[in-house]
Amino acid sequence: RTIIKQALLDWMNRVQPAGEYVDALSPDTQASQRPRIFFAPAIILRKRTDQMLLRAFAEIVSRIRRTGEIPPAVASLVSVENNQLAAANGGHRQPDDIYFPLPANDEQVEILHKIRGQRGVVVQGPPGTGKSHTIANLIAHYLAEGKRVLVTSHTARALKVLRKMLPQEIASLCVVALGDDERALSALESSVNGITSRHHYWEPAKNEVEIQRLTDKLVQSKMHENAILAEFQRIRTAETEPVNPGIGNYSGTLSNIAARLQREKEQYGWLKDAISNTANPVLNNEMLQGYLKDLRQLLPSQEVVLKLNLIDPEKLLSPVDFFDCKTAEETAQSRLENVKVDLRRLGKESKRELYMKIPQEQRQAVIALLDQLLDTLNALDYHSYPWVRKAAQEVMDGRQSVWEILLRKSLQHLKTIKQSIDRVTEVKITGIGGKDLRVVKEHALNLLAHLSNAGSLRFGIFLPRQVKDALYLTKDVFVNGVPCDDKPQLETLVEYIDVADQFERLSGIWSIYTETPNKAPLDLQLAEYKHYLDPLKRVLELHQTSIALKAMLAATPELNEREAERLEQLRELHTILGIVDLEEAHKTARAPFEELQRLLGQKIMENNTHPILKELLTHVENRDENRYESTLQTLKNVWQLRNRLENRNNITHELEKHAPLLVEMLMENPHNSIWDSRLENFEEARNWALMMNWMNAQQVSEAEKQLKKDLES
Repeated sequence: RTIIKQALLDWMNRVQPAGEYVDALSPDTQASQRPRIFFAPAIILRKRTDQMLLRAFAEIVSRIRRTGEIPPAVASLVSVENNQLAAANGGHRQPDDIYFPLPANDEQVEILHKIRGQRGVVVQGPPGTGKSHTIANLIAHYLAEGKRVLVTSHTARALKVLRKMLPQEIASLCVVALGDDERALSALESSVNGITSRHHYWEPAKNEVEIQRLTDKLVQSKMHENAILAEFQRIRTAETEPVNPGIGNYSGTLSNIAARLQREKEQYGWLKDAISNTANPVLNNEMLQGYLKDLRQLLPSQEVVLKLNLIDPEKLLSPVDFFDCKTAEETAQSRLENVKVDLRRLGKESKRELYMKIPQEQRQAVIALLDQLLDTLNALDYHSYPWVRKAAQEVMDGRQSVWEILLRKSLQHLKTIKQSIDRVTEVKITGIGGKDLRVVKEHALNLLAHLSNAGSLRFGIFLPRQVKDALYLTKDVFVNGVPCDDKPQLETLVEYIDVADQFERLSGIWSIYTETPNKAPLDLQLAEYKHYLDPLKRVLELHQTSIALKAMLAATPELNEREAERLEQLRELHTILGIVDLEEAHKTARAPFEELQRLLGQKIMENNTHPILKELLTHVENRDENRYESTLQTLKNVWQLRNRLENRNNITHELEKHAPLLVEMLMENPHNSIWDSRLENFEEARNWALMMNWMNAQQVSEAEKQLKKDLES
């Protein structure tokens, strides 16, 4: 306004020195004796003629007739054409570097981009809107790119104003032609001298270094500008693109998340602590509800239990295990007392002490073999078959071959007998008593052969001698009361004699060891011999067991295989080893109680021990399962109380680190019912608070201000 006032005063003084300048926005409508100029704006309406327009049209027509071409400016008005310029680099995008020495806004930068791609650009605007300012920037930019710029104007005044806007470093390089008067020639001379001086004093090496320095500085500035613009873009994008901060189930655009946080403020905004992202996530709804319950139920007087030494009940015997161990101990004790009588009777205390040195696994292996051996011996029928004892002893002594042969032959004879016994059991043969059965069988076979050859037993004087010698069978021998004079009777007689012969052979091999049933009927003899086989097989089974036992005894330094040669020695060895094994079992049964007593005893020796441990120790020593069970349950209750107290204190400590205000409010009145609903949703409230902190960190107003400041610098 000051500049305008001075200009108006200068103009008025030149036109009419007696004039008056009025510095007011509202003009005076009254007439005056002398001219007056007002600062108030005014609109002047006047009729314009068409002379200027007609003159312009005439010049266009004249040029077309003279050159035969339509000027590009005119062609753009009367035809549809592509106003885009082909890029000098073959269509590639030109660099984005802009060399504006004067401040520029987005619209002024956009003018440069349009000039790059179009034949012409029209920029309109009222005075004072920065048109000359923009032209000065464009001149400097194109000069920096090594181009030449022609600036024209209808008036010299506009060019003068423009020249004043150019930076001093550039103004001296501009050739200005403002007219043909003396002042214009002086300006032209000044421009030429400036260019000549620059060229004369140009130092290539020095300026190359300076150019490189400025180029590097420009690159760094450009990189800094790009980083700032990228940060601007990130800030703008963050407001519109969906995000997922990983807090609870919050996701979406920042505006949507902010709206949700506002809706949930009344429900979750009670958590006033600024919880950080490093807060312990273990603090969940269930834990906090249990914490509230403990705050309400646990009394300060109960905290004394935290100072007393206790033992974890899980390390002690359960009531069921206590009862089982007690039963096992009593059983082992009872059995041990019973067998110790046998030990005193045997007078083998020294051997017991020796056998206790045998490793348990090896000792039990010997006992297992003795059990197997003695079980077999005990199962043998010594009373019915006296030969069994002899057989058993001989087999254990290694003289089993005779008894193996006896078993094999007995099985062979019985196999033959079984093939015919059913057919001859009920047959009654008479007339062969006192005769050699083998001779009788031979005569019967001779008669069978004669009859089979269609021979006849008549006319005895004409019969072969072997037949004559056998004729007594037809007169003296009867099969079931029928004379033995035809083939069926003879065949039955032969089969009967075969069975009787097998029984006779059996009697021959068994008569050495026992009285044989050769006088009994055939079926009874068969049954008796079968009864012999079972104990004989059992006796022979002793052989392998005896060998294994002897090998085990030989491998055990504390044992002597000669001490187990007789049955009585085996029983004695079995008894002593059994006593040692029972003592080990008794020791094993006592072990849980001894370990329990050790644990309790060690804990009782410490300071500030809970008296309940002494009670437990007494019940263990007395093996009182009922009192032990009740006292153990009391210990479990105390232990549970202690755990609840420790858990409550741990949660309090954790909350004090991350949510001290919450702890303070809880401690003031934990019985307030509002805490029930709040802590049911603690995780949700915690996530809400975390999300609020996250959103606050996304506030960009101050950051944007700083970025703009950096960009301007």
